[in-house]
Amino acid sequence: MQGHYRDLGDRHPDALFVTAGAHRMHHLLASDGADLVTRYLADTFLTRPAAEWCEELLAVADAALIGADDERYARALGETQVRGDTLRRRVDRLLHAVWLTEDRTQPLDETVPTVLRGPLRELSEELSKIADEAVRDQGPEGADVARAADGAALLIRVARDWGDRAEDKQPLQRCVCTEHIGFG
Repeated sequence: MQGHYRDLGDRHPDALFVTAGAHRMHHLLASDGADLVTRYLADTFLTRPAAEWCEELLAVADAALIGADDERYARALGETQVRGDTLRRRVDRLLHAVWLTEDRTQPLDETVPTVLRGPLRELSEELSKIADEAVRDQGPEGADVARAADGAALLIRVARDWGDRAEDKQPLQRCVCTEHIGFG
């Protein structure tokens, strides 16, 4: 299955996972490939619109944990050494916090909603810095300015929304099938 989605190319559209790359990462995450998934998400963070990146993150993290030691809490809390730069470590913490939140097989620890908000806010700050640099380089009308600024604002909203949903023990991805009864 990995080979099939790799052959399609990471940007190939996928109805369930946004892209073939995210679909491949979903299966990789379930089979103990968190380091590679973190690398993929860190590498795509600055190249994709923030909304698409968040959608992919949710699709990827909705994976079962199969036959591996459960290090998700330690990694979400940043207690595990992760190789890579600051961006990769933030993405790793976020991936594991989202993965824990989306796991319906065990109760969610009360610390996870706060942990979930932290990396999203930090990633928003990263995009704000990029927007500021783009203003200096391109002027206020540059395409990178708008994309980074919009992404930063979106991540702040996502941090609030996802954190609130996690506190309420709701899935992060809204479900239209239950919105009418207040659980969307």
